[in-house]
Amino acid sequence: MNTEKSFMKYGFINDVNNAKLKEIFKDGTKIREIHMDIYPDNPIDNSMLFMLLLRTIEKNVLVTNDDNRIILKKNDKYKTCFVNVLLSKITECFFRTFENCIEFILNIHNTYYRVTILN
Repeated sequence: MNTEKSFMKYGFINDVNNAKLKEIFKDGTKIREIHMDIYPDNPIDNSMLFMLLLRTIEKNVLVTNDDNRIILKKNDKYKTCFVNVLLSKITECFFRTFENCIEFILNIHNTYYRVTILN
């Protein structure tokens, strides 16, 4: 199944030029809670069995965005960085919104990231 069609089937919208991603992850934003899952294949496509590589849940997150790179850090005394991504390396970006959260699926170097933001 076509990747874009499979995302559209489940209510995801193609984020052209990562516009929504840049809007949500603007510089200085504080995120209450973020959930990230990483998969080697498309997590939406039901024709494949998917394998979860990594899952992280972080609370109280600070965003740094310089229009080239998105950096997510824990808002603690050490400012631990847990995501550092070049925007130019995001080849696919889809999102869907709910009442109090937004979900993104990103493809970076043929690895799929499912990011859910709760605010």
